[in-house]
Amino acid sequence: MGTIAFPPPSKAVPPPKYTLLLPPLHPHHCHFIIEPFIIHSSTSSLHQRSHPIMGCHPSRALVDYPEEIYRPPSPVRSPPEEESAEPAVHQLPVELLRMIFLMCGDPTSLVDIPSQGPLAFPSPTLDFGRHTQLACAITLQRVCRRWQQVALGLPELWIALDFGDRMPADPARIVELCVQRGGTLPLTLNLRQTDSHTQDACRALFVAVAAHPGRWKEFVLEIRDGDMVLRPLLTCPPGSMYQLKQVITRTVLPWGTGPGSCKTDLLLLFSTNLATGLHLIHLAQMH
Repeated sequence: MGTIAFPPPSKAVPPPKYTLLLPPLHPHHCHFIIEPFIIHSSTSSLHQRSHPIMGCHPSRALVDYPEEIYRPPSPVRSPPEEESAEPAVHQLPVELLRMIFLMCGDPTSLVDIPSQGPLAFPSPTLDFGRHTQLACAITLQRVCRRWQQVALGLPELWIALDFGDRMPADPARIVELCVQRGGTLPLTLNLRQTDSHTQDACRALFVAVAAHPGRWKEFVLEIRDGDMVLRPLLTCPPGSMYQLKQVITRTVLPWGTGPGSCKTDLLLLFSTNLATGLHLIHLAQMH
């Protein structure tokens, strides 16, 4: 608030005082002083020197150009924050990301072994000690939201159930996950039962496999006890594995050969799919 005090005129009559209300000033703006000036009633003119701060006559500043005084102060703006540059990997097209995702994981696969003959297994056991495509798919979807969307929208990334040398804590859940995310594409199952793979976990795995008999294209298995682990497959109706192309299974313990043997029943079950493209069945014991 500023106060204009009029000095006493030549007569003894005290002059009135006027108060000029000004808008609040911004703390960064300089304060100015309105000096006293004399009003001559005869001429009604204002006689005063230019204002020391505003550089103009007070009458012009207050009357002729009020916008120069009453213009609200501009808000003090902080410098715009520099936006962090988006990583180059997030600028890649989705098509290119899909190609990269499909190249993740060890390109070798045991499903290629049958082309060299059913006995062309690595010795003494199958080697699953590698980063599998399934392990890479699960890792890729956890990187960021965009990668998760790309991974979930790529069925080819989820069709190879290759557990490597470690069985997940809940293999049945992984089977359901791949069945769902693989769309309508046929699936492959590569399994090597090591010491960390209990019989119960492997059996639970094939219970989940048997729940979707029409989704499987290839089985490449190395298990301890075929009669126990593979028995859940016998619940599949005959001819229900219509997409199955090849089955390669080796066991540590000998197969049963008598009536009701799991091996015999599995051969009968798999043979019902011969008309739909199954061309290789190999059930053997490791030596």
